[in-house]
Amino acid sequence: MVPDRENSGQPIPLLAGFECSSHRRSDGARVDIIAATHHDRLVYEDFRLVARHGMTTVREGARWHIIEAERGLYDWTSIDVMVDAAQRAGVSIIWDLLHFGLPDWVNPFHPDFPRIFEEFAIRFAERVGTAGHFVPVNEISFMTWAAGDVEYMYPYSTGRGPALKRALCDASIRAIKAIRYRDPAATVYAVEPLIAVRPTCAETVLPALKLERAQFEAVDILTGQLAPELGGSPELIDIIGVNHYPHSQWYFEAEAIDRHSADWTPLSRLLKKVHDRYQKPLLMSETGCEGDDRSRWFNDIVAECERARADGVPITGICLYPILSHIAWTGERFCPNGLFDGDSALREPHRPLLDAINVYHDQTVYA
Repeated sequence: MVPDRENSGQPIPLLAGFECSSHRRSDGARVDIIAATHHDRLVYEDFRLVARHGMTTVREGARWHIIEAERGLYDWTSIDVMVDAAQRAGVSIIWDLLHFGLPDWVNPFHPDFPRIFEEFAIRFAERVGTAGHFVPVNEISFMTWAAGDVEYMYPYSTGRGPALKRALCDASIRAIKAIRYRDPAATVYAVEPLIAVRPTCAETVLPALKLERAQFEAVDILTGQLAPELGGSPELIDIIGVNHYPHSQWYFEAEAIDRHSADWTPLSRLLKKVHDRYQKPLLMSETGCEGDDRSRWFNDIVAECERARADGVPITGICLYPILSHIAWTGERFCPNGLFDGDSALREPHRPLLDAINVYHDQTVYA
């Protein structure tokens, strides 16, 4: 089952997140991590595998560019396979409707974009059934920067970040309202990066603070605290998802902060800040790191989430993301960042991380 929204006092559930980015890079090539990790072919086996290791809720993505390659023509094969696999494996799915990957015919700056996304969301919700769990647009803040400010992904814009953020929030609000009208039992998540930025000198104190504050703009719009004309309200969002990695804290316009240094802000403090701001349950919706540090990072995250929960923050789950190691978005290197090797059908585990998870579960499920 999907983790309960309430703080039960029980161990925080672990979730498995399948990397599902499907954007076009600045060179025009389409990224498709689901296909690159063979998850599209091995979805049932993957669901059984993570369930065996105590993760019965997964984060998945709708590859909109495959589902609706032409406007109004829907191919639900990729989703039907996942729904069937989840039912057979006994797992629940939290769906990302837009994980950076727009169909080629969709222009997010066009006035019709919010209505186009609303229609897709309605059709998708109808397809997967009632009481669904949805992230309308994953990481609006990151997509705004990557696609609207630095030309990193389609639509390759600069200086249009605020306009793109508004369009994505408008589309999200319309989608949420449409989904709720059809299915009042639906659960909606707002998933955003959780960052901390340190100034490097007196002159960068205010810019660093401004950048930190900007991380809340998207959720502020969705909940009606900003741009109320778009129709946001607190009732639209059930759970706030936060994504935090070793590179999520940095010095302003400089390098990442060493998490062992005095300048690193404890995750528990950041989680408390988010909860105080929105008074919503939180999901640690993405976390993980590369290489040999995976088990230590996992243990640190668990400890910080437990500290936050002891301080009154309701943490509904911790999602290991990605669960499958994969080729980088650039296609140039392999990223050893998952619990399992996603570069082959063998799904070999990273033993130190698996051992840490088994200790957390107080059981051994892999021989």
